[in-house]
Parts: sequence; structure tokens; C-alpha cells
Amino acid sequence: MFNTYTTHVTPEKAAQMLYVSNQEWFGADFKQRKLRTAHVKHLATQMEKKRWQTTPVPIVLTKRSRVIVDGHHRLNAIVLSGVTVKMTVTEVDDEVSKNIFEVIDQNKTRSLEDITGEHPKVVKPLTYLLRAASKLHSPTVADLSPFLNSPLGTLLKGFNEQKSSTKLWKTTQFLAALVIAIQADILSYHDATALYRKLCNEPIGDWPPIFATLYCKLIENPIVMRSGKSLEHDVFMRSYYALSHLKLHTKTIRIHRSFINEMKADVFATLYQISPETFD
Repeated sequence: MFNTYTTHVTPEKAAQMLYVSNQEWFGADFKQRKLRTAHVKHLATQMEKKRWQTTPVPIVLTKRSRVIVDGHHRLNAIVLSGVTVKMTVTEVDDEVSKNIFEVIDQNKTRSLEDITGEHPKVVKPLTYLLRAASKLHSPTVADLSPFLNSPLGTLLKGFNEQKSSTKLWKTTQFLAALVIAIQADILSYHDATALYRKLCNEPIGDWPPIFATLYCKLIENPIVMRSGKSLEHDVFMRSYYALSHLKLHTKTIRIHRSFINEMKADVFATLYQISPETFD
């Protein structure tokens, strides 16, 4: 019923497999899912960076008609990358292909938190920064590792240990702004940790005025608390402004384009110093 083996799939071979499968597809007993071009580009990038690992998860195709049951994204990525990749391939009898197609890829995908064993409050601020400041739409463990093992990761692990009754101070974007502000020398580690303890443990009347303003501004519009992929996300941008102006004892938050450009430069410089390869 099944025949499994490993083989080196060249871009030419991948293109041929896709061509033959497409010719036979209309006679198949199942429908091909829509190709997600962003995912193909992501896989191709991993192949180009030589991060692709051969796994037991196979390309699945039918023995007689050579219809691809599973593996379209991987094969298209090989074509796009121009890289020869070692793949596991499983050939199945045409008669059982429909049954296999109906149950394949139904398992829950493991998250970066599952794979690394790190807390979401450590992983998510880093993946937010990578998505917002680079072309990595879906960072992998290999993308994330340099940052987990950097001062950014160490800082996030420390801040994660601090309990807070105010949800804002535990959001992905606020934590991201806090650790970037430290690494960009906007705030010293001592001042940042003292501020964070105050925000997490003391009433709003004891917070620095600009952080009371920040809190009131953001809770007025709960939608801005949602996740985002831009450095101009309201929580990140306003938080970074408040951190940058803490010592000026101001109460107002006014975001100008010049500030946004400086903020983006701080983020890029911080991440680039940790891993220049991320931006190649």
C-alpha cells in the first residue's frame, strides 16, 4: 500500500512532479487546496539559508497517476529557491489516496513556544519584533534562536517573572518596547526594572504621569491591544514614546514622524547587532 524512501529533489525534478500532477489532478478524487504563496516563500528562504532538515514527514503521491496528495508547498519552494533538497517521499496506491487525503495534515501544529520550551511572554515579543522589522513573516526556531540567546531574551525572561494585575504591562508590544529601550540605551536596566516594578505593583496614582496617560489612552480603545505586525502598532509606538520621555516628566504623548523614524532605527540597529544574517 505504501512505499517510502528518501531522494534528492532538484528544482527540475520538483517542477516535473508538479507538472505531471497538475495534468492528472482533474481526474483525482480530491481537491487541491489553494497554494499559499507566503508559505512557499518562507519555505524557500529556509532552503536558501540551508536550514531545511530532512524529516520523516513525506511528500505523498499516488503510484500510478503521480498525483501529489501532500507536498505542493514544499515542491514549489524547491522550484522557487533553486536549491536541491533531500526529501522523504511516500508513494500510495491510487485506490486509497482519497482516504489518505481526507485525514492528512489534521494534527495541531507545534508553536515556537512548544518547540523552544520558552514562555509565550518571552517568545512573542521577539517574534513580533522580527516580523515588524524584517521580512520574516513566519519566524522559525532557527530565526528566533540568536535573539532568545541574546540580552533581549535574558531581559524578557526576567520581566516575565514579575507579576502584574494590569494587563497592559504584560502585552507583547509593551514588553518588546521595554527591552528595545534598554538595549538602545534609552533607559538603563536599573531604571527600567524599577519602573516595571512600580507599574506592576503600585496604584496608578504612583506611576510616572506619562504612563498614567499611556494607560488611559490605550484602554479607551481596546482594539489597539490586539496583536500586530507593524512597528507603528499603537501599544508599541506609544509605549516606546513613554519610555523615551520618562525622564522629561511630561504628561502628554505626541507622536511625530521624526520620532517614528528614530524608533524604527533603534529597533533595526538592536536586532541587526544581534544577528546581521537575519537581514541578509
